[in-house]
Amino acid sequence: MSRFGLGRLGRYVAGRIERWLPNPFVFAVILTYIVFLGGRRAVENRSPAQMLSYWNEGFWGSSISACRWS
Repeated sequence: MSRFGLGRLGRYVAGRIERWLPNPFVFAVILTYIVFLGGRRAVENRSPAQMLSYWNEGFWGSSISACRWS
């Protein structure tokens, strides 16, 4: 396959994938919501404010650890 044929094939495949595959941000929002609801069930039906507090503490704890490792 020539170089131009491969480029044309790549553009075709990329166009198809971009058309049908949602934005990664959509996946992040949906998975965050699923984890939030699952956490509320797993931690004895805590309030949404408490769950946000847990998320905030975990996020900053993880980011500080990540900064130390790099």
